Amino acid sequence: MLSRSTEPEIAGTAEILERYLPSLVLLNDYGTGNVPIPKGDESQWVLTYEDAMLFIRSMPFYTQSDLFGRERNGSSQGIVAGLYQTFGGEELYRSTQEKAANLLYQVVKDHPFSDSNKRCAAALFVYFLNGNGTLCDDDSLLVESNALAAMTLMIALSAPAEKDTMIALVENFLIRHESQEIN
Repeated sequence: MLSRSTEPEIAGTAEILERYLPSLVLLNDYGTGNVPIPKGDESQWVLTYEDAMLFIRSMPFYTQSDLFGRERNGSSQGIVAGLYQTFGGEELYRSTQEKAANLLYQVVKDHPFSDSNKRCAAALFVYFLNGNGTLCDDDSLLVESNALAAMTLMIALSAPAEKDTMIALVENFLIRHESQEIN
């Protein structure tokens, strides 16, 4: 109704609200405790533990610090392998977005590195999305820099009981709203 206004200011406000509507709906879903799980895309690339560690070691922080990206307890191998676990012949994490969200969450929360778990988690998250061809769309990033920092900090500050909600939120952030499908 606002967009039909002859007043440019009112019509412009409608356009802005329309652009933010998916985020407002997601905030409402979060507020009601009903964050939907999007369908997501089928993974095209498999992240291996070796690839993940080579990537971490290629980051400039790695050579500048004796702690950055140094494995603490060997759990990073289990985190990466866990992305592809199955039950009854079915993958537990079915979409690229679900795998990426779990990778981000688990590296942040499980602290597999001596230092910089949030930076390692965010970097691996981006590396995984890029490997699966879902990081960019028409030369625009799916996850902007500030959004990446916000998602990572949101997970770091969350309570363990909020795990499913945090993962569902990240999955929703990774879905282009024009083609979003909910399971």
